[in-house]
Amino acid sequence: MNFDRREKIRDMLRNKPFVSLHELEEMFPDVSSMTLRRDIDYFEKSRPYCRRRHKKYDKTVKSF
Repeated sequence: MNFDRREKIRDMLRNKPFVSLHELEEMFPDVSSMTLRRDIDYFEKSRPYCRRRHKKYDKTVKSF
């Protein structure tokens, strides 16, 4: 389940430069905000060119 959710988030990032926590909460209503924040942290740590800015996940340099 964790893998599927992260794959969906990765797909979102391939198609748009910003993903907000609010968007993720709407997309995954059964997942807690803390879990989604951990997913964001996962992407930040695994992809140094991605970062959080003003509660949005920003893909600024490279595509996935």
